[in-house]
Amino acid sequence: PVMASITNIDIRVRMKTNSGGADAMRLKTFARLGGTDLDYTSLDPDGVSFGDFNETAIARPGGGSWAPADLDTVEFGILEFADSADTLIVTTLFVTVTYISPAGGMTFLIA
Repeated sequence: PVMASITNIDIRVRMKTNSGGADAMRLKTFARLGGTDLDYTSLDPDGVSFGDFNETAIARPGGGSWAPADLDTVEFGILEFADSADTLIVTTLFVTVTYISPAGGMTFLIA
């Protein structure tokens, strides 16, 4: 049978810190697949207002192209890599998978 093909995966995180000014907290979104971790761009939530941070067209841990079977085991998350006394508040982590089905195209949201 013809399988769907994944054309794109994006991560969106809605978060803030409890600090009203500049802080030392630095974060990255990451994906884990088959025991391989891949960290993405550094994020800097530096205020008391919630903000959306987007990571678009993320690479597949271990290289290669994303496959539908990857969605069964991939994990997405947030990694703190610079310690801080601030508290991070995350309300949402969305992953959007765009794929082409054998019968045409559509977008599926995994939340």
